[in-house]
Amino acid sequence: MVEKIKKRILTLSELTGEIFSCPLCGREIFRSDESGLCPECLGKLTFIGDGECIRCGRQLPDGYGVFCGECEGIFCEQIRCVTIYDDFSKRLVLGLKAEKQVYFAEIMGDFLFGKLSTLDWKADMVTAVPTYREGKKYFNHSELIARRLCADSGLPFSSELLKIRKIEGQETRNYRQRILNVKGVFGVNSDDFADKSVILVDDVRTSGATLNEAAKTLITEGNAARVYGLTFASTSFREPV
Repeated sequence: MVEKIKKRILTLSELTGEIFSCPLCGREIFRSDESGLCPECLGKLTFIGDGECIRCGRQLPDGYGVFCGECEGIFCEQIRCVTIYDDFSKRLVLGLKAEKQVYFAEIMGDFLFGKLSTLDWKADMVTAVPTYREGKKYFNHSELIARRLCADSGLPFSSELLKIRKIEGQETRNYRQRILNVKGVFGVNSDDFADKSVILVDDVRTSGATLNEAAKTLITEGNAARVYGLTFASTSFREPV
């Protein structure tokens, strides 16, 4: 009897396309599951919610207050992030960024839309932190996430924020070095952003230096009215020293 039921379910899934595999663990899930992940994998993500910094969105410890004290002077009106960047969320980020599993961009973009739906931002358009374009080779993981957000939200996307020079990675640099490394690295190619409220998308916020430099460029060179930062993941808050 069990085998007959299993066979019937599998036949139904083949006909309707309603069941597929979780991209992280391979468990069968229904395509109607909004997250695109199985319940077990979804439960391993650490979502940022109550207790985030009111300005930069970093998750704060219980009882810390409403402001982290580290984000004064940022160019984003607000920044919001979906999850803590940990070993599990990293699998989604690196699956897209390093392994080019583009379906992960759909998952992360859907999460961003869910976060955006809880906010009172009045946005006109979306753009993404760009990567450096070398000849015909161009793969911008953040743009793929942003375009999924646009598909969900109906907001238009602009690719006119550019990375105008190639730099070394940020991974091994401290906060001050990260700021200097990205200084002047972005440019704007048109008047797309003039007088607009722009959502700036990236995959991960670590120090915030890259996101802040991109937002600064949108405001000072692109004449954007305001910029909101939206990322899939954020590193954990560290007590100022």
